[in-house]
Amino acid sequence: MNGANIDFSQASVKLPHEQRNRLRSLAILAAVTLTASPPVLSNCRCTKALPEETTRYGGNTSLVFVDDKPYSALQGVIEYQVGGRVGDALVELFDHGEYLTQEKSDERKNQPKQTRIAACKTGPDGKFCFRHVQPGRYEIRSSIGSGMNVSSMSVIVDPEKGRSKSITIRMTVGT
Repeated sequence: MNGANIDFSQASVKLPHEQRNRLRSLAILAAVTLTASPPVLSNCRCTKALPEETTRYGGNTSLVFVDDKPYSALQGVIEYQVGGRVGDALVELFDHGEYLTQEKSDERKNQPKQTRIAACKTGPDGKFCFRHVQPGRYEIRSSIGSGMNVSSMSVIVDPEKGRSKSITIRMTVGT
């Protein structure tokens, strides 16, 4: 584990053995916390979702959007279709976003097993953001429950050639 191999025995300030061990444990914990999953960007007000928080189905359909132009980073805003930002939306990032690009709905029934890579809940400003996402195609899924449809977007990440544009995902009321 990078960053966790810190040698406190050569410190310029000599600490008692118990304090050295406590500092070593805290350094390892910090290294694990920083490398466990792609964190949200520091200037974004979304908060990391708990592992047990999953897609909040509330409407009767799912909306699918496909964008084939790559992005350099995944950041944007969740809005209501009729206007206004969506606070407390659960925004999840999944691998295998390519299944959303299939034209026929019956082909999507063979959806591959997806892994959730990261998730956050938007703040009152509706913003979401993820960093350190490897190049590839992903699904960004937004949900809030309460009678609202789930919105999914297939996006490509290419940090070198992608555009640095904010992503807007719109949510609609279920019927």
